[in-house]
Amino acid sequence: MSVWMFFIILFMILTEAPSIEILFALTLLGMLLIADITTPSHVRPTFLKGLNIIIATGVVIFALYFIQAIMEVIGV
Repeated sequence: MSVWMFFIILFMILTEAPSIEILFALTLLGMLLIADITTPSHVRPTFLKGLNIIIATGVVIFALYFIQAIMEVIGV
């Protein structure tokens, strides 16, 4: 996960376009991918409950930001 975030930050520095929104969205995407890849199919590990709570919180925050951005575009 830290390697993923390092490359996101490095890319943002090289393109001279730092944005907390992009960092948050790509970090959330990385967490979703890691959670999906590492989840066993027949056993439910205990750490997965906490990870799912973190992911759900991130999805809610992203949805709120997305709704706010749409509201700004349509001028409400």
